[in-house]
Amino acid sequence: MALLNSQRNTLKLDGRTRLVRGVETETTIYLGAMVAVDANGYLVPAQPLGSSPLNSLAVLGTAYEVQNGAYPGIDALNGSGAAGAILLEVDRKIARMDNDGSITFQAGQLCYAVDDHTVALTDGGGAIAVTEAAYTSPAVTVSQITRLAHRPIVPGTVLLQNSAKSTTYVEGTDYAVDYADGLLFLISAVLIAGAVSLELGYSYVAAQARPVAGRIVDIDSIGVWVDFLDQAVLGS
Repeated sequence: MALLNSQRNTLKLDGRTRLVRGVETETTIYLGAMVAVDANGYLVPAQPLGSSPLNSLAVLGTAYEVQNGAYPGIDALNGSGAAGAILLEVDRKIARMDNDGSITFQAGQLCYAVDDHTVALTDGGGAIAVTEAAYTSPAVTVSQITRLAHRPIVPGTVLLQNSAKSTTYVEGTDYAVDYADGLLFLISAVLIAGAVSLELGYSYVAAQARPVAGRIVDIDSIGVWVDFLDQAVLGS
């Protein structure tokens, strides 16, 4: 490809794109709030990921206008109605949302929805440290494999000790770890001898907790300007 050598008729958006989708059942969405589509394909307030159908959230923009319902044009109040019974018009453009304090500029980077009006620089995931009882004698045997409560495991964070914490066992000599699948293997009889219980500490990588809100355009003393058009791919 080569650089232009004449004018080009480049199509542009006018900075405002709207779409209409149905609101999830038992859901309230206030005008001006950040709105996301859930795993069922219906609108909910933007929020951290949770149990189904909130396990999949794609932020679309801000609530602009209710097209039907008890109070058209006010707020989307779908108390116990069927999903999709209320239609909400979503505004997809650059809008100013509240800053959780983590965004100091970072123009061009993605930001994430903390709630339906606040954005953050991180997705809320990361390494989380936990401690759990690994084994209890006399049920423990050499070559025993135990699935840990969490995965994947962060390499270098595993600490296996006896219950009194007087002995620290050596990875690769006394035990081995499958980091990806969260498995602990006993490979030494010395580790088991005299141990009433074994305590395991490690850090695991938590899954993303917040959905992408959009891309940071600018910040000011009031909030963060977010481009909602520059992030999620809309479903049909």
